Parts: sequence; C-alpha cells; structure tokens
Amino acid sequence: MSRLAAPTPDLSTLAWNGIRISFSNSWEVTSIRDRYALLEDADGPALDLRWEKVVEKGSSPIGLAHLQKRSGKTDLDIHIPDPLPETWPPPEAWNGASDMEAAPFLWSTKSGPEHRIGCLLRSPAADMTIVARFHREPTPQELTAAARTTSSLTAFTPSQLLPWQIYDIGFAVPGSFILESFSLQPGHYRFIFKDTTTRIVVDRVGPASVVLGNMPRRDWVKKFFSLEKAKTHEIREAEGDEGPIEWAACLKGDLVPSRGLPFLKPSRVCRGRVWLPADKNMLLSVSISDRVPPSDTLFSEVCSSYVLV
Repeated sequence: MSRLAAPTPDLSTLAWNGIRISFSNSWEVTSIRDRYALLEDADGPALDLRWEKVVEKGSSPIGLAHLQKRSGKTDLDIHIPDPLPETWPPPEAWNGASDMEAAPFLWSTKSGPEHRIGCLLRSPAADMTIVARFHREPTPQELTAAARTTSSLTAFTPSQLLPWQIYDIGFAVPGSFILESFSLQPGHYRFIFKDTTTRIVVDRVGPASVVLGNMPRRDWVKKFFSLEKAKTHEIREAEGDEGPIEWAACLKGDLVPSRGLPFLKPSRVCRGRVWLPADKNMLLSVSISDRVPPSDTLFSEVCSSYVLV
C-alpha cells in the first residue's frame, strides 16, 4: 500500500514529489524544496537533483543538448563526451527502469572545480525530466557508483499513490494531491497536501516522552488541534497506552489557518488519528478536512501507509 522502499543496511531512500531514489547512507538530505534535493556527506555536497513535470521534446540526448544550450546563459558548463569514454557505463546502465531514458554528461561551474559527473533522465510515462549532478571526480569508481545510484531512480505518474519518504518517516498520498507546504523542524515534521477541496496534514511530533510529559494523550490531542475552539468535537480513545486516538470535529476555518480572518471562512469537517508506534518515541498523526465528511477510504489509505522507517 505505502510503496515505501525497503530499508537496507548501506542505503537510504528519498521519495519526494513524484520521484524515489536510493543512495549511500553516508549521505544526508541537507536541503529540500518542491522539486529539488541536495545530499551531502562529510566531504561536502555529493548529489543534487532537480526535476520538472514537463519533459523535453524528443529523446534524452536532445533534451541534454537543450540543457547544454541553456547552461550557456548561466554559470553552469555542460560537456557531453561523444563518444563516451570506455570507462563510462553505457547509458542504459544509468537507469534500470524500462521506461526511463538516460544521457550521462560532465558539468562544472566557471568558478568551481573541474568537470564532475551528471546524468539527464527522462520518463515519458511520468512526463518528467530529472537532472542528477554528482559532485565527485569522474573516476571509474565514482562513475560506477553514480550509475548505480541513478539506476535506483523511479518516477511516478499522478494516477499512482505517491510515496513520500525522508529521514525516519514514510507515507503515501494520492497523486492528485499537491504538496502545499512542509516544515522539517527536529521536534516536528509537518506536510500539508491539498486537492480541490480536501486538505491532508501529516505530522510527526516528538520525542513523545518530552512532548507529552505527564499529560494524557487525549488532552494533548485536544490542545494540539485546538478542539476546544471547534463548534463540535468527539474524541475516541482505544484501550491501552499506545492505542490510536481518533477524533472528529467541525472547525471554523481549517486545521492549518491561512491568511485572512477566521470568521470569514466556512466551517470544515475534520477527522484525525494520532498514535504512538510500538517501541518508538514519536507521535504520528494524520488529519483530513473538507467541506463535507472526508472519505473513509482516503483516510484509511494515508493512515495505513504512515510508518517510521
């Protein structure tokens, strides 16, 4: 259901806004935006990824030529070895997906080091172009490692249930939902997705022992979601200290207020679930709001996909 990548001892996974890639667990995601990610290790930047939903017309080599042409207007210099040196893995080795095309290249900046490794990947099925730039010298060993990394890359179509996986969490939402905003603070991760009228909010809060203290989880839920201010609300608590808490409310406005005056906003029907995974010290929460009662299927899909990895 969640389409999350299975963890392995030496690899980490990033799944973000339509793509998924596995990489050395010595790398960390140090910067993330809507369609951009930077991974670094102890030696500095290791890989940056940029992707677009509108693909270049034609094949990957044509797209790479367009990328090379555009680089002339920036500080970026793109160099396409033709033919590829014998030490380079062939283009098909840079991605294992049957519907993905790949065109490796070298890149540098006018003020930066010598040429480094890059690869343009094109997925016609997902209408997506991905540019991966590795910040390592193009030695045979690094070329092989780079090709191994890009070969793990998957692009998802909007019709699929899209996986999201970063740091220690993973979940999935329908592809029709757009990432409206997100925050990755050490004690609180929050992701907000929006469809036409529906909003999904995914939270990870912790450490739970610190956040809760001596407060009952029921009281924390009431405070965290401002349920005292709701026109009506209901809280259902499962038996046991670690069982899920489900709540429903009719709120003036939304779970995450946007700009404007709350009393001008129509009421929304909200529901949520908060739970403490076994042997973990983090509170996980999924909440959904809409003008009408949110879909049971949607709520169940997102909740069941949400795990600590």
